[in-house]
Amino acid sequence: MDIIRTIYFTTLLLFVVPNMALASAVNYDESISGDIENNSPYYLDFGSNSFNGTVNVDYYTSTDFDKIVFVLPASSFASFTFSTSGISAGGEIVDGSATWSLEELASLSDATCGMFCTETNPAIASQEFFSGDPFDSPGIFNQYLYDFENIPLLTHDIYALHTTGFSLLPDTFLNMSYTAQIEVHPVPIPSGIAMFFSGLVLLVTRAW
Repeated sequence: MDIIRTIYFTTLLLFVVPNMALASAVNYDESISGDIENNSPYYLDFGSNSFNGTVNVDYYTSTDFDKIVFVLPASSFASFTFSTSGISAGGEIVDGSATWSLEELASLSDATCGMFCTETNPAIASQEFFSGDPFDSPGIFNQYLYDFENIPLLTHDIYALHTTGFSLLPDTFLNMSYTAQIEVHPVPIPSGIAMFFSGLVLLVTRAW
């Protein structure tokens, strides 16, 4: 009986506990918690994680770009959605630009890599905004494989979502709010293993 109980609780530790959310999901809002801590990793949990904030490109004041580095929990995958709102812009269309990109990072040390590290950190999505009307031009260009409307499931460990851009003339500005939503799910246990341990639990239940 003690051996059966040992197997039972070992099963719980190996297959149930790792897929439980042992910490709360990350829901960061710059209007409540202040500016995103650029390059500092946010460790996501299973469930709904989100980041809400603002960015701006301005000739006169300090430009505010965000770089969100997030880490998925072990044995997980995630869906990713991204949206912008409240866009305001001024100046000619060629005077200012802000580009969002989502990149896979090989390690956390790569989080400090600058805007020209696309070979080290391959981008899987991008969207560029220009000053002017404003004009929004999502698209697939250079090394970018997907726009933000068609992002595949995230299965890598570490990602960075960030903006880069420029402002050339005094009348140029480009401001916007954004929301990034990351739904994290545990990787399903293979059906054969699940059936085996379901049977084991049934036997233990009957033995008790």
